[in-house]
Amino acid sequence: MKAFLFFWEVKNRVVKNDLVTYANSLTFKLILAIFPFIIALLAFLGFLSLPTEKITYAIVLDMPKEIGEMMSHYISEVLEKRSISLLSSSAIIAIYSASAGFHTMIKGVCNCYDINENRGFFKTRLIGLLLMLLFVFVIIAILYIVIFWDIINSFLIKIGVFEKIPHFITTLVTHSIVAVAIVIFLVSLYKFAISIKLKIKCLLPGVFFTIISWFIVSKLFNIYISNFSKYSVIYGSIGAIFVFGIWLFLLSFLILMGAQINAIINDKKFMEEIGIKKG
Repeated sequence: MKAFLFFWEVKNRVVKNDLVTYANSLTFKLILAIFPFIIALLAFLGFLSLPTEKITYAIVLDMPKEIGEMMSHYISEVLEKRSISLLSSSAIIAIYSASAGFHTMIKGVCNCYDINENRGFFKTRLIGLLLMLLFVFVIIAILYIVIFWDIINSFLIKIGVFEKIPHFITTLVTHSIVAVAIVIFLVSLYKFAISIKLKIKCLLPGVFFTIISWFIVSKLFNIYISNFSKYSVIYGSIGAIFVFGIWLFLLSFLILMGAQINAIINDKKFMEEIGIKKG
């Protein structure tokens, strides 16, 4: 009964705080940012002469199949150009669009807590920019881990640490590191997006909800697109853009849902009403 009341309250507050609208706005701004960001990142990686197939694998690792195929085409194209002007212009566009997207995310998270943002336009923009840079750092770290993990694996075998590292262990280690990087990003987002101070343990329920939901939604969405959807027959190759937008919307909405869950858990009055005492 307590669980039912809790999730009913989550549903009510999602509607009341208009999180779908915030997720729509965030999705639009992230779409504007993500392609320039990927182009800038790939333009930078192109100067490092890294293996194209490993870069492609790292970027499309957890994407639905059709989206991954679309991204693979752009990756190989940009890596071949190695243009400084492409790198600089793409970086500027990506930073501006992404910071605007994270500013929208901050407003959405504040709305979950019923907080009026009073930190000023420039301060919230700066926080959005810093969160965006942390997001970029996490993405680069993930790419570095995935791209160079085989080299690290071979080095450990060569120096005799392991005679042979089973594939499932390397997969488990890389995915665990990726999960930790995502946890760090989400904790930072939920903590600094609002002006009130919350302990990290108060943010973990929303973080774990978001990560688990991301994984489940991505897998189910991948299955649906691969087996049931006939969008490619109707829209052709441009259908991948629609798929990407829907997928990104779901991820954006789940981020805000995680913030809303944290807000309800930290609402002592409501928790006591349903019989759960908060210390």
